[in-house]
Amino acid sequence: MCFIKTVKYSGECPLLCRAGCVVALGLFDGVHIAHRALISEARKRADELGLPLAVFTFPSESPSLKGGRGRLYSTEERLSLLEELSVDVTVLCDFDSIRDTSPEDFADLVLVRHLGARLAVFGYNFTYGKGGVGNAVSLKERLAHFGVGSFVLDEKRYFGEEISTTRIKGLLDALDLMGAARLLGKAYFITGTVVKGRGDGKGLGIPTVNLDLKDDLYALPHGVYATAVVIDGVPYLSMTNIGTCPTFGARQPHAECCILGYDGDLYGEKMYVYFIKRLRDEMHFDNADKLIMQINIDKNEVLSLESEKLWQELGLK
Repeated sequence: MCFIKTVKYSGECPLLCRAGCVVALGLFDGVHIAHRALISEARKRADELGLPLAVFTFPSESPSLKGGRGRLYSTEERLSLLEELSVDVTVLCDFDSIRDTSPEDFADLVLVRHLGARLAVFGYNFTYGKGGVGNAVSLKERLAHFGVGSFVLDEKRYFGEEISTTRIKGLLDALDLMGAARLLGKAYFITGTVVKGRGDGKGLGIPTVNLDLKDDLYALPHGVYATAVVIDGVPYLSMTNIGTCPTFGARQPHAECCILGYDGDLYGEKMYVYFIKRLRDEMHFDNADKLIMQINIDKNEVLSLESEKLWQELGLK
């Protein structure tokens, strides 16, 4: 087996494993439940063949993944999701390096000669080659010519409706966070390194951690949310404000998270914040007492959500 985690492909030959590999093909921009079904199928077949599983995709910054109002996840976040799905190696392809590759060369050079594919798994709507002129049917035929197997995954729908990153963004826009979690396979999250704040929350007896928001990623509407974080494998409920904290003077938009039942030092640590429910709009309060009163109301609402079922629905247990 090969245990390489990430390979950057730019038209040259990384040759993942001498014995070959199973390759899952796709953009996997949201790593949602349809993507997960495809990768699960590829994982199963890789295990049957005793081969490593490789995912061939593009960095989140690639033009092939841009569209709508920002990417859902960064490359690093997508890599962490793929690792959770037991992918042995992720091949991040520089889009410009294969932009003009013919369908024939993509099958022959990229998949067979360079990656050593023994089996390719891809969706019914997969396109490839210059201008996206190749499709699932033609790729299956081309790979068969080289003695490489294929498995084409049929369309997956959720209660009769399509599963797509665009639809997931629509659910997030509508603040249907649990609906988005069902399509994603786990709760929508943001990540960041915990940075020093101004200490406003600590001064109120309600310490918080601050995360900067990534300008080039999708962002939820400003407001206060019921959220969760996982620290050392333990999930904690939390309250997170997305916005500018107007009560203490406008700041750059950021995430400020109060972790319930935890008082350790997280400065400099990388944190994942998972979103559960919108509680209210971000508000300006005339004084600290009114703010504290509202925070306690928010806290009680968040605590009322906790259950084993919630953690399972969020994909955190």
